[in-house]
Amino acid sequence: MLRTLRPRSLPLLVLLGTVPALACSSKSDGHDRAVASGGRTASAGTGGAGAGAAAGGASARGGASSSAGASGRAGAGGGAGTGGSGTPGGGNGGSGNAAAGGTQVAGSGGAASGMGGNDAPGGSAGASVEEEGLGVRFIGFISEDAGADLPASTEFLTRFPECTAEESTQYPPSPRFNECFARGIVQVMNDALAELIPNAPHFRFQSLEIIADDRLATFHSEPNYSGYELDHLLGGKYRVGNTMTFLMPSLAYGSVGGLTWIQGERLNPDAGMAAIAVPGGGTTVFLHEFGHGVGFPHASNAANAEPYVDSDCGVTIEPPECSCETENFMETSRSFADVSGCEPCTFSTPVTFNTAYFGPKFAEIAACWATHRFDDSGVGFLDGDCYGIVDASVSTCKEIEGGGVTCLCPSGEVYVVDDCLDTSQDARNAATSDACPRITCTPPPERSGVVCQGLAGTPNIECTCEDPAQKFYLGSDCSSLTLADIERICPPI
Repeated sequence: MLRTLRPRSLPLLVLLGTVPALACSSKSDGHDRAVASGGRTASAGTGGAGAGAAAGGASARGGASSSAGASGRAGAGGGAGTGGSGTPGGGNGGSGNAAAGGTQVAGSGGAASGMGGNDAPGGSAGASVEEEGLGVRFIGFISEDAGADLPASTEFLTRFPECTAEESTQYPPSPRFNECFARGIVQVMNDALAELIPNAPHFRFQSLEIIADDRLATFHSEPNYSGYELDHLLGGKYRVGNTMTFLMPSLAYGSVGGLTWIQGERLNPDAGMAAIAVPGGGTTVFLHEFGHGVGFPHASNAANAEPYVDSDCGVTIEPPECSCETENFMETSRSFADVSGCEPCTFSTPVTFNTAYFGPKFAEIAACWATHRFDDSGVGFLDGDCYGIVDASVSTCKEIEGGGVTCLCPSGEVYVVDDCLDTSQDARNAATSDACPRITCTPPPERSGVVCQGLAGTPNIECTCEDPAQKFYLGSDCSSLTLADIERICPPI
C-alpha cells in the first residue's frame, strides 16, 4: 500500500504547462489525479513563485540526458568523497570528483563534497562522542550532468536559521540540501515523536550521501509511477536494519513529493524503514512520510476522508466535520478544504503531530508502533540492482538458480542475459534493445520534430521537444500526445 504526500507548498518543483502542488498524498486514499504532461524548465520559485506555477510551485529541470547510459550501480566508477572525521572543532569534508554513478558520503562530522563532479567545500561541526539511537540516513540522487546538485526548499533556511547553505547552481536562489538541514530534520522527528509518547525511540543523524544517477534523479508520479524507481528507492536496496532512510530525488515530475511503501513499517535489527522525500517540498515532506512510516494516516476533516481504523492498534479515527488542524504534519493539500456550515480554515505551516483531535489518536498509534516495530516485517522488498536500459526505459533483471539471468521487458517478454556484473551493462542494454518491442508516437505534422519513443509497456513514454533539452512524458500509450499539449510544453518554433 503506497502512502504518499502532496504538500500544500513545495517551493522548488513545478512543471511547465501544469500547475500541480508538490505534495504528499496517499495513492490508496485516492489523492492521485491526472496531470497533463509537463516539460522541465530550468527556473525555480521561492515561496509562492514558480514558472507559471501555483503558489509554492517549483520547476523541474530541463536538459536531462535522454539516455541513462551505462553508469552502473551507485558508486561504480566514481571516486567517493571522503568525509571528515568528527572532532570537537568540527570535521572537514573530504574532496572527491564523482564520475557517473559515483557517490559522496559524509562521514561522522564531515560534509559531503564533490557534488556531482564538482569539488565543494564541506565540513560541519563534528561530534566528539558517538550519539546513540536509531540511525537516519539521507541519500540524494542528482543527475550525472556536470555541476549538478541537490536543490532544497528555501523553507529549510527559515525553519533552521542556524544553518547556512550554498546556493544551488542549477536552481538559484534555492539552497543545496546539506548536513545541517538533515540534522535539523532528525531533531524535528525526535521532538515531534516525544510530544506524543514518553520514552519515544530516539533517532540520530547517521549520514548524508549524494549519488549521481540520472535514472533516479527525478521522481515520476505523473502520468504514472515508475516501477523501476519504486523498486530501487523503496525496495530492499537501501534499507538497513534499525535505520530510517530518506531517498531524495532532486526533482519531482508530478504532484507527489513523498512516498512510503506501507503505513506502519517495522524498525528493528532485521528491518529498516524507507521513504522517498524530495527536498523541494521542505521539512514537511520528510515529517509527513516519517509519520506514515510510524502508522499515521492523513489528518483531515470528516468531509475529506473516510473514517480510519487501525486494526493492529485498535485505533479508530472519525474526524470532526469542522476541523482545521492544518498545522499537523499529516495534513495534505485538500485535507481541510472548505465545508458548508464550517468556518473556512486558515492554513499554517505544519509544525507538529500533536494537534487537538489527531494528537491523542496519533499518540495511541505511536505507542503501538514503538512496541510492534520489533515484530517480523512480513513484507519482502525487491533488491533491484540489475537492469537493461534503452533510452529512458528500463528492463529489470534477476539472477536465477543454476546460473544465468532473466530480464523482463516492460511489455512482458522475457529474455536471458549472461550476468548482472557492472562490466556487462553495455551488453545488457544491447540485449534489451534487441529483445523488447518499441513504441513510437507520431506527433502532429505541425510539430514533426517532437520525438516520443520508448519500450512498449513502459509506464511513462519520454518525449523530446525540438530543443532536446526540453522533455515531457506521456502515459503508457500515445493517446495523450496532442498539438495543444506540445505547444503548451515545448518552446515555439
